[in-house]
Amino acid sequence: WHSWQVGDRWVPGAFGIIEPHPDSPQIAPETVDLILVPAVACDQRGYRLGYGGGFYDRLLSQPQWREIPTLGIVFEFAYLAELPIEPWDCPLTGVCTEARWVKTHP
Repeated sequence: WHSWQVGDRWVPGAFGIIEPHPDSPQIAPETVDLILVPAVACDQRGYRLGYGGGFYDRLLSQPQWREIPTLGIVFEFAYLAELPIEPWDCPLTGVCTEARWVKTHP
């Protein structure tokens, strides 16, 4: 996880998605107040269906990142009662749609 500012270099990363250059400064967990997490769907327990890479679950399972609040970003129609979960899934602190935000996990 790297910081990025307007004018910094981009490089194609996994899946051809542009991302900050690997030499960009890494983000220190103690400087992060909130992590916005994109999702395909989220459930009322705070679990999410992502895009299949496992990037956020790996980050959020690390001790230095575990206590930082997380907010899933999803369309209202994709905020569901329950999603199937795997043992490595990390629940989010809350979910935000275009209609509301809900605290889901302490």
